[in-house]
Amino acid sequence: MSPKHLRVRFSQPKSPLASSRSPLWRRKNFRIGLLLVIFLAVLAAALFAWRYDRNLRLSTELRYELALIRNALTIYVTRYGEPPPDLETLTRTYLIFEGKYQPVLEGVEMDGAGRLVDPFGYNYTYDMGTSTVYSSAPCCKNW
Repeated sequence: MSPKHLRVRFSQPKSPLASSRSPLWRRKNFRIGLLLVIFLAVLAAALFAWRYDRNLRLSTELRYELALIRNALTIYVTRYGEPPPDLETLTRTYLIFEGKYQPVLEGVEMDGAGRLVDPFGYNYTYDMGTSTVYSSAPCCKNW
């Protein structure tokens, strides 16, 4: 006989741990990890979108309030011939319109001390000399 037929092959006995380390087990862990990464990415994107939407809403509200205050300043200067000493005067001044007393400025939030506050929580800054008003918020100082 040829030596080729005489070879005996011995196989290694499989241990019980060998089945737990199969490629299937690795694939399941990979899938779980991948799902976790996808979940965290979606969560981060949702938080970013919520924050962006909030800032956009507050910025729009700030532009609206600045327009209200600037219109009230124009009305006050037209009526009294000089700018008010402070912004709070606009909320305490009433004019007769269509037979009713109405404040020159309403719809703007005030803090506990009676100062006008922008949607971001900062006080409005008013320059009586130039009769200009702007927000103290870091994002919107030049509006």
